Amino acid sequence: MAYTVAAQGILQGEHKVIQPLVLSCLRLAVFVFPLVFLFSQFENAKVTLWIAFPCAEILTDVVTYVFLKLSFREQPIKEQD
Repeated sequence: MAYTVAAQGILQGEHKVIQPLVLSCLRLAVFVFPLVFLFSQFENAKVTLWIAFPCAEILTDVVTYVFLKLSFREQPIKEQD
């Protein structure tokens, strides 16, 4: 979670708006709801349901890594004389 939140701050600092919004939506809704539904189908749902939240964080971290990698590729490195 800290990785995603820190990356959102970095992206906002680079004046990017859409990527942090997408990351928040992924972390809070897009990954969580389907995973909660999936894990609620198991017999011991009270236990397995909570696994959805770390899984959603891991999936969001993967997307965050991709966003950061693409963001750093867009910026040329300036050489100082």
